[in-house]
Amino acid sequence: MSTVRITIKTPDNINFNSWEISNYLNRIASYHYKYEALGELLRMISTSESIANIFVLSESFLIDRPYKFLSKVFLADKSLISLLNIGKIVPLIPNKLFAQINFSYDLLSLSHSLLEKQDSKVEKRSDYIFKQFNELIGNEFERKYKNKIEKIIASAKKKERTKVEGKINNLVKTYNSTSFFNLNQIERIDNETVENLTKNFRKRVSYLQRPVLGILTKENQFIIAATDLIQNKENSLSYFIIRDFYKENPVTINIDVFGDILEKILYPAKAKLEEELLQTDIDLQKQKVLKEKIENYGRVLELHEKFYSNLNNRTKGANSYLEVQLQTLLSEIQGDMAKKSIRVSRGEEAEIKSVDILA
Repeated sequence: MSTVRITIKTPDNINFNSWEISNYLNRIASYHYKYEALGELLRMISTSESIANIFVLSESFLIDRPYKFLSKVFLADKSLISLLNIGKIVPLIPNKLFAQINFSYDLLSLSHSLLEKQDSKVEKRSDYIFKQFNELIGNEFERKYKNKIEKIIASAKKKERTKVEGKINNLVKTYNSTSFFNLNQIERIDNETVENLTKNFRKRVSYLQRPVLGILTKENQFIIAATDLIQNKENSLSYFIIRDFYKENPVTINIDVFGDILEKILYPAKAKLEEELLQTDIDLQKQKVLKEKIENYGRVLELHEKFYSNLNNRTKGANSYLEVQLQTLLSEIQGDMAKKSIRVSRGEEAEIKSVDILA
C-alpha cells in the first residue's frame, strides 16, 4: 500500500512556544487513534452488534506494553482478567453484565488481598480471580455474591472485619444503585437523559489520551477497537507516524497517516481549495498550484475509498429509537476528534499545506 504524507503548518502570525507544540504533537496522535477506534465501533454496530455493549476502560493503555492478548478476549477466558487489569469497564449506557463483571473483579481482588496477608504462598491474583470469576456472574448473581461476601468477612481477621465490611458495603451500594435499560422498550427519550446516561463514557473518551474502546459481541467476545494501533503493528491500515517537524514559527509537521480520519479532514479542505479556485482575481500561477493540490487531494481520497468503501456499505436493519440517538452521539464524538486534530493552541487551527502519495 502507498504511503500518504500530509504536511501541516501552524498559523503565520502566532509564535507558539515549545510546550504548545509538544502538547499538540501528543494530541494529534491521540485524536487519530480515538477517531479510528470509534470508526471501527460504528461499523460493528451498523452491521450486527448491539450499541448497548460498547464500552471504554477506565484507564489508558501503556505505550510500552505489547498487549498481545487483546486480539482474543472472551467472557469465559482468563484474558478478560488481563483486560480488567488495564482498567474497569465503563459502558456507553448502564449495562447489567458489565456491572456484574466490575463488581466481581473488585470483590475477588479484595478477597485475594486478604488472603495474601494471611498466606504469602497464595496463588497469583489473576489466577485466583479467574478461577472464581465465572462462578459469580450470570444467573442468581445476588445470591452468589452474598455467599462470597460471607466467606470473605469470615476469613478476615477480627480487627480488620469492620474495615472489610465497609469496603464491601461501598461496592454493593455502587452495584445496586445502577439502573439498566432495554433499548427496544424505549420509544422516546430526551437528549438531556441520553447525555446523563453516557456522561461517564464520554468523560473517559475525552480526557484519556489512549482509551481502550471495545464491544462485547453476541458470541461473548470482547472486540477491542484499533488493536493494530495499540499493538503498533507495522502493517496497520490506520497508521500515524510523525516523520519530522521544523521548529521555526510557523511550525511545519510532516505526518504519514491513513485511516477513517483522512476523509473527514481532506473533504472540507479540498472543498475550500475548489471554492478558492473559482475566484476571478487569482493569477494563472496560483490557479496551477490550486489545481495540483486539488488533484492530489482527489487521488488520496480515491485511495481511501478503495480501502474503506467495502467496510461502510453494510447494515443490520432497523434500530430502536435509543440506538439511533446513541449512534448519532458516537458519530458526534468522532467528528469532534477530527476538529480537534487541527486545533493547535489558543483556538488557532493548523493548515494543511500539502498532501502527497509516496511511492
